Amino acid sequence: EDFGAAKAPRRARFLASGVHYNIGNALQALERPAEAAQAYRKALAVDPGNAAAKQSLVTALHQQAGAHYAAGRYAQALDYYQRSIAVDPSNAQSHSNLGSVLGQLRRFKEAAASFERALALDPQLESARANLRAAQQAMKQSLSE
Repeated sequence: EDFGAAKAPRRARFLASGVHYNIGNALQALERPAEAAQAYRKALAVDPGNAAAKQSLVTALHQQAGAHYAAGRYAQALDYYQRSIAVDPSNAQSHSNLGSVLGQLRRFKEAAASFERALALDPQLESARANLRAAQQAMKQSLSE
């Protein structure tokens, strides 16, 4: 949507973005992450520099992805993790989670690449390190079958 962000004064953009962000927070508190994500997107459309809205959008997308993952709907989880990476490519957890989904889909080479990217962004992310080893082992096993 075009909210005329370029034409609005900075203070007005800040306030409007804050309203959408707060609506998103309320929806998140009501455990409605899909609607919260829409509100966070509106906040970012008005003020692309709203870091809190950006992080909250990633969180809402992770929640949706996690629900799909837990239900075994890996293709849908993959989509939501890819969306979260599009919002914030520097989020190591998004890359690690994407790798986990790719592993469930038996796309081990891509999974390993996602875990490597996660570790490049956050070398302390031990879950990504362990999952990288598992993906590499799965690749070796699939080659020997």
